[in-house]
Amino acid sequence: MKKTLIAYILTAALLFSACAATGTDPAPGSETQSAPVSAQPETTADEESAGADESGAGTVAAPECFTLEEISAEFDIHTPEQSAYLGSAYDRIGEFADGRHEYSKPRSITLSWDFFAEAEEYGVLLDTDPNFTAPAVKTVPGSEKSAEFGNLLIGAEYFWKVRALLANGETYESGTSRFSTAGVAPRNLDIDGVPNVRDVGGWQIDATHRVKQGEIYRGGAFDDDLYGTHITEKGISQARDELGVKCDIELRWISAKEISSRGSSLLGSDVLYYEFEFNYSDEKLLLGNTRSIARCFRIFADENKHPVYYHCRIGTDRTGLLTYLLLGFLGVEKETLLRDYLFSNFGSVGGLRQTANIQKAYIDIIDSYEGGTLQEKITYFLKTECKLSDATLEKIKAIMTEEY
Repeated sequence: MKKTLIAYILTAALLFSACAATGTDPAPGSETQSAPVSAQPETTADEESAGADESGAGTVAAPECFTLEEISAEFDIHTPEQSAYLGSAYDRIGEFADGRHEYSKPRSITLSWDFFAEAEEYGVLLDTDPNFTAPAVKTVPGSEKSAEFGNLLIGAEYFWKVRALLANGETYESGTSRFSTAGVAPRNLDIDGVPNVRDVGGWQIDATHRVKQGEIYRGGAFDDDLYGTHITEKGISQARDELGVKCDIELRWISAKEISSRGSSLLGSDVLYYEFEFNYSDEKLLLGNTRSIARCFRIFADENKHPVYYHCRIGTDRTGLLTYLLLGFLGVEKETLLRDYLFSNFGSVGGLRQTANIQKAYIDIIDSYEGGTLQEKITYFLKTECKLSDATLEKIKAIMTEEY
């Protein structure tokens, strides 16, 4: 035990001496959270084992040996074209997208660093919690000193740090750096092989509340021969590991042979799978689907089934209707709902979609219901036509609304 500890301290001391010799300063914006290893008290064998990495060696806090890139400005997940549209009038979508090309993906962020010595590999940890309780982790070879992270939350503060694994099995850890993301919705997402994917959350409700992110997602089908959609292994990993999808709701028409009944999700047999088929004809899109709408909303009210992903073929008509009802019920204003619908044109959705496509199908019908606001009208529809209870609707509000 003593020999091991002495060897460990000597190795750490050599490392710190080398770092000091390089004149490397801590990264701008980084925080030193640990004292030098030589100042640490002796640990027991059990403590050494608990703090060891897979190689059996402990991790040395060595912020002096790293330089982490400083990201001073807010990072915007949107591409320049997407941002230009979001900064313009909602009905000007045709100037930025045509619905025939796949431009719906968000931007990823690249985190870069420097380390005083050669490493076998690096592990990069990213979390919204400065204590890194549930970080996303990317591993890259020692020849690389950058890592890319996608599907970021909007309006969030992120913390990141790097661990360097040396050839001798020792692991050294940087200090912590941070960056923030811009808060402009929508939070468009990347599931490889799938078009038109977004988080329902992120939209503003009022001056202090917004729809909670990471709970319900909407998009295209995981596979659809008509539109050439086929989720990849990377896409499955993104949906499961990055977005945490637990429930897959299929809205395509099975009884009318639009697709065959699958029986389980392409994301895996452990993902809950429901076939709540929607009639897609305009004259029946709203009132012909009240039973399926009610089923979906009952899933939304069950937080044990979150995060939920629902989809039709390309995520515009049936998926768009369900999103309009959900966001409108939560209190998001109509212009925002129309912008969210039109944002689908950044995906390959078979041609330019305009609000005229949905005006008679459901906007005019909903506007005819009782209520002084759109939220009241949609609530009336959900209670009278879909027979949803107050308890179910209040549960959805509790799950899907957050202060910011």
